[in-house]
Amino acid sequence: MCLEIVKWCGIVLATLVAGLMSWGAGSVARPDGENPVKADSTFPALRLLAVDEEGKPRNANRIKELAKEAKAADATDIYILSHGWNTGAAEAGPEYESRLQVTQKVAAEYAKLRPNPYKPFLIGIVWPSKAWDSGAAAEGAGEVSLTPANIAALEESFPRNKVKASERAADLKTITELAEKKKAELTPADRSTAYKLFRKYSIDPAKMKYPEDIDSNNLFDGPVPEGATLPEGALPSIGDMARVFTFWQMKKRAGIVGENGVASLLGELASATQARLHLFGHSFGSKVVLSAALVHSKKPQARKVNTVVLLQGAISYQAFARQVTGINPPRPGGYRQVLKAVKGPIIATFSKNDKELNRYYPLGAGWARQRGELEAGPGKYSALGAVGFDGEPPTDMKAVGIDYRFTDEPKLYSIKASAYIPGHSDISDPAVAWLEWAAIVRK
Repeated sequence: MCLEIVKWCGIVLATLVAGLMSWGAGSVARPDGENPVKADSTFPALRLLAVDEEGKPRNANRIKELAKEAKAADATDIYILSHGWNTGAAEAGPEYESRLQVTQKVAAEYAKLRPNPYKPFLIGIVWPSKAWDSGAAAEGAGEVSLTPANIAALEESFPRNKVKASERAADLKTITELAEKKKAELTPADRSTAYKLFRKYSIDPAKMKYPEDIDSNNLFDGPVPEGATLPEGALPSIGDMARVFTFWQMKKRAGIVGENGVASLLGELASATQARLHLFGHSFGSKVVLSAALVHSKKPQARKVNTVVLLQGAISYQAFARQVTGINPPRPGGYRQVLKAVKGPIIATFSKNDKELNRYYPLGAGWARQRGELEAGPGKYSALGAVGFDGEPPTDMKAVGIDYRFTDEPKLYSIKASAYIPGHSDISDPAVAWLEWAAIVRK
């Protein structure tokens, strides 16, 4: 029986690692505060808020500056956007720019739907979410040095507040050297050393204000057991190990970033203006904006968010469930309370073409036993972006101009988007932009 479990571990993790290789984004650096998207008659320029691994603004005054700017602009509608996994400062600006160019075009075509007055204000969150990249070096299969992207992913995934800087630097050096070894050269001692170091730097769920089962119980969490190692067939290279580690690490970080920096931003904007508040998240960015909304809702007399749009959410499909299946004692999904913090629709797209969420996310969540965002089916570990909200009848994504009839009430909408979203990060179709615009101007 034990041998069969070990064999299963190796197969599942090998499949997971292969799938995780395809999560990623594009390239040109954009510093915080630069406006990558030009203003037009429908949307203003996009402002960026860069935060660190704790969700703290890299520019300490940035949140207050943004609130003052929004107030000075007499903003009527404030939009907060969050990217997902494997998107850093170099990729965030271009990713937002690509999406907003399409949204601007659609919104301009249907500008007559805008509220009057209408003075929008856009903010894009830039949070450290880099993952271990693919390639021969990442697999430990070739006689080549690690790429700058791989080194950056290691640097970003190891929290800075766990140990002294000198100890962290030494541990990173050890992992880097092990990762450059061929698989055939790795000894059991090498694998054990790497495994213990990854567990050492795994983000502690206690860092979160509202930790749930989703945020613990994965392969790298908790004290290192005596003699802890991995089955011989599982994660055969240190690069394989690093990729799975960064997946879980960045999912937890998404919650921390949302609870701290983005929740603070929401609070400042709500206090400084009377603007309607709209949240948009892609992939792990869904966890960022939902965590922010949850924490914001706990504040005394907190103003409600108007709209939430979750594009291909890399969270549990039971995140809003009245009761998560198979959990004892019975509990609602971890974001169920967000329904009380929102005035209007909470919309989630899902697509059968999203192989990352349909195939690989359930493997990762299942390994960690994460359900309900507590943590997640059709399979009990399914992703929101694969099947939509649990128990909510799906609505087909509509062509541009066709009314969705969204209403001013807190209601969940599962939008079946397979005809318009061909892959996890392919969210720039005009039909997606129309969905976002229709959610905002609902009439």
